[in-house]
This record gives sequence, C-alpha cells and structure tokens, in this order.
Amino acid sequence: MLQFKELHSFVSVVSSGSLSSSAKTLQLSKSTLSRHLKNLEQDTGYTLLKRMPKSLVPTEAGLRFYSYCEQILRIANEAKHELATLDEKIQGEVVVYVDNGLLRGWLGDVVAQFLTRFPDVSVTLKTDIKANSNQWRDHILLCMGSLPETSQRQEKLCMLWQGVFGSKEYFSRNGYPQSPEDLINTQWLQLLGNKSEQLVMTDQRGTTLSVPVPSSRIQSDQLVLQGDAISHGHGLGLLPLWQASMRLNAHPGCFERCLNDWVADPLPIWLCYPFGKLAKKQRAFIDHIKGNLPKAWNTEICQSM
Repeated sequence: MLQFKELHSFVSVVSSGSLSSSAKTLQLSKSTLSRHLKNLEQDTGYTLLKRMPKSLVPTEAGLRFYSYCEQILRIANEAKHELATLDEKIQGEVVVYVDNGLLRGWLGDVVAQFLTRFPDVSVTLKTDIKANSNQWRDHILLCMGSLPETSQRQEKLCMLWQGVFGSKEYFSRNGYPQSPEDLINTQWLQLLGNKSEQLVMTDQRGTTLSVPVPSSRIQSDQLVLQGDAISHGHGLGLLPLWQASMRLNAHPGCFERCLNDWVADPLPIWLCYPFGKLAKKQRAFIDHIKGNLPKAWNTEICQSM
C-alpha cells in the first residue's frame, strides 16, 4: 500500500533530481530515502527513476506516477488544512514578495479568490525583491529565474521554456534569423538577471547550440518592459512562452516568434517560505496558490518543446 511519506520522498527527488539534496530538504538519511523509493517501485511494479551521471531522472512510468503523486499530496494537504482550521479563525495580513512577471494574467485573480474565501485576511504584494533575504525571510516569496540566496524552504513549481520573439516591423527590416548563430548580429534585447555569457538553445531533436549573448543597447529587469521593447520593434529578445502566449491573446500581432523549432533554457518558478510551523494565514495562502496554478503550466507550452 502506498505511503504518504514515500510519495513525498519520490516527489522531492523528481523535483530536485538529487538524492542528497532531497535528503537534506526532507531531513532524512539517504538510506531512508532510497528505501522509500525502492518500496514505491515494488508497490507499483515499475522502475520509476533512472540514474544519470549527475542526477536521477524519472522514467516514462515515473513521470506519469509523479503527476498523480502531486495530486494525491495536494488533496491530502487540503484535507489536513480544512481539518486544522475548523476551530481556528484565519485572519490578519499575508505579505508576499512576488516577481512582477507573475502578477499579470494569474496571481491577481488568485489573490482575489483567496480574499473571497478568507474575508478576514488581507494580502500585501511587494515586487521589490532584493538579494538580501532578511527582507523577506519571514514572508512568502514567488520568483522566476535565478533564486536569491535564501534560508527558506524552496519549492520549484514549474519550468517555463523561452522562445525568441520580434515584431513584424523588425522582421520586415532585418529578416528572420534561420538559426541561433544568426542572433549574434541582431539587435538584441537583454532581460537583466540572466548573467550567462552564452545563449543556450535546444531544438526538437535535442540538438543544443551555444552562442555568445549578443550585445544589447536596451536592457530591462521586467518582463512587461521586455515585451514592450520587442513589440515596438527595438530588437529580438527572449520571453517565456507562457507570458508571450498571454500577451498575444490580449494584443494579437504585437510580436511573433522566430526560430520556432528552438527554445532557450527554461526559467524555474520558485515558491519559498519559512521553515517550521507557519501561521495559519500563510499556510492557507500557500495551499491556495499551489491549488490554483495556471493550467498551462502542466501542458507542453511549459514542460516540453
């Protein structure tokens, strides 16, 4: 019979790709964690994980099982939360530090639903995320891309693939790049926060190309401004496919994707919160967020090419 602690161990290892990392996060010994995984494989009758040179990756059976494990654990958490809140009122302020790229098209509606569900709770959203985690160590953090140094518990919610986008005006002047190497001579728009000097792109066959990041005359640390610069014809730039899809739905034709067979390295979406026992209002908000992730995050637009 499947055990919740074993499901937790499996989900953690799939998310981290590392037995050592998950053992540290779950505060378990590696031998205990290995036993949990072995028990699951015996109970299901399938090999769920395969060992690669530097990580553990799920098999096809493991990927399917992982999806159900997440649902089981989420439902169990929701049930536990409902029971825990029967005799205690949830009230007060919840402070959330959030990446501006996650506000539009998703988080605003989710927060509104949360406030309707818990009328005695208020939510304060702050986008000024500094590198010093002392600013938000006692609060909730939702961020995209590189994770600031933090002593908080960290959960990876999703990986968003990126594509190269430009405006029709730009393409009419400069033509379409035919391969990632052509990007070297383009007018490039750099999104701050990407410190890599190489732009790594992968095609549908798994071929990977690495080209130097082109020099950029316009740089921004906000996805909205990056999208504006692209749509105004100032150059080519990367956008997560999820955000680009939402913007195109709202403003058809504002830009278009090029190099459609290629994606750039994905951006992780992180949820961070303090270790230990959380305030009821924080626990309720975290459970609400995890139960209302965008459906697109579970589709090919985010998780595959």
